[in-house]
Amino acid sequence: MKSLPASWAARSMAGFLVFPLLPVQTPTENPSLAPAPPMGFNNWARLECDLNETFFTETAQAMLKRGLLDVGYDFLTLDDCWMLHDRVEDGSLEWDTDKFPHGIPWLANYMKRNGLRLGTYQEPGPRTHAYIPSLSGEEIAFLSNKALIAVNQDPLGQQSALVSRDDTFDVLPRSLENRDRLLTVLNRRADAVTTTVSLARLGLSSQSGCKYHARNLLTDEVLTIDSAIEIHLDSHVAKVYRIALPKSCTKTTPTGMAFNTPSGLCMIASTDSVIFEKCSASDFQVWHVAATGDATKLTLSPLSDASVCLAAGDESSLAKWQSGTGITWYH
Repeated sequence: MKSLPASWAARSMAGFLVFPLLPVQTPTENPSLAPAPPMGFNNWARLECDLNETFFTETAQAMLKRGLLDVGYDFLTLDDCWMLHDRVEDGSLEWDTDKFPHGIPWLANYMKRNGLRLGTYQEPGPRTHAYIPSLSGEEIAFLSNKALIAVNQDPLGQQSALVSRDDTFDVLPRSLENRDRLLTVLNRRADAVTTTVSLARLGLSSQSGCKYHARNLLTDEVLTIDSAIEIHLDSHVAKVYRIALPKSCTKTTPTGMAFNTPSGLCMIASTDSVIFEKCSASDFQVWHVAATGDATKLTLSPLSDASVCLAAGDESSLAKWQSGTGITWYH
């Protein structure tokens, strides 16, 4: 394997970002972290400060009647403006009794009696969102989609990686606890378009005999993939696929892009170096992430040429490394 010198390391490494790093096939055990994203309702986007007690009790009842609690939506959050503008003499916050005549403790107990949990937003300074009852049946069906909720709450807790981006598409894969792969593709344009995502871009093998089944989590349609998946997307639409891996093809190789955060430019494998240019979703901008045997180190190779890897070196030479010198990166 050859190595690509990275003279930009001293000049451009600030803001360097790679998605993902290495796969972790066990759920998080940190007790200070939530095992999965919270599911619930926040009033700010719809009401901002025009909230009150009745709105939240009615919203709670709507969540119960429309089945949202049954599929996991158990939080209601008071997002700002529930408190008085000024703190009392001892520095504590008090609720606005005009908006919440029974008080916040009463409202919290009301939620608890109904199997819900109440959250509050506040800030440390001295001063200080959607409307469920009016949601359409289609919106409720989307929010209640058990297949989407299952991947949202997947115990592995792995974040999706932005594996490619251009002016039209975002492509984001991730791994699930049972080793399935999840693929999300977003059309950012105002017209309908079609794209193709290769197995290599998803970190999956395309060797003979590796056929994968991808299930559309919104329509339940199942596609068979042996080299790439073709996806048609309407304007500003995303599709989500859960990809089952055959027993003989369970290995995944993490893939992702590398950005210079201040500029937003993508790191590109050039002839004998790397450069930063506008993201175009080419294979020169997609990087395979490989383990080194050390949990804190990794290597990066462009999808365009697996025989080279990112290395720390000067900008004029293409040094052949020995014993991994200069090619491992801490994360």
